[in-house]
Amino acid sequence: MEQARSGRAGDDLRGVVRRLYAALAGDVEGGFEELLAPEGLLMIGTAPEEWWEGRDEVARVFRAQAAALGEVEIVDSSPAIREAGAVGWVADRVTVRLSDGMEIPMRITLVWRRADGAWRLVQGLASVGIGNAEAFDRDVTL
Repeated sequence: MEQARSGRAGDDLRGVVRRLYAALAGDVEGGFEELLAPEGLLMIGTAPEEWWEGRDEVARVFRAQAAALGEVEIVDSSPAIREAGAVGWVADRVTVRLSDGMEIPMRITLVWRRADGAWRLVQGLASVGIGNAEAFDRDVTL
């Protein structure tokens, strides 16, 4: 089994993550959709009902959200990137900045699969962290 690694191979995936963030900020219909896996895609959003499966559904939802939100910018990104063979995974803490100046801190995880020399997104999760005291009605933070 191949060891998870970062470094030069991770630089390629780092560039793809930058392209994804740039596409979300301005080219959802073109740049974003071309990064999606054609099969087996799952995206989980920040709201409890946000669970989308399939490339067409994910593309539809992101187009609608881009139209509703207007321009967004993803800033303060410092992704942790790992690869093992044809699979790569990313964990990142970002700030999503809306055109009205509102900023939302988010945590993002992304799973990628390389096929025919190109990385395609197969799973993504975005979350807005809340404290354990709020989530569990008691402080269980260790």
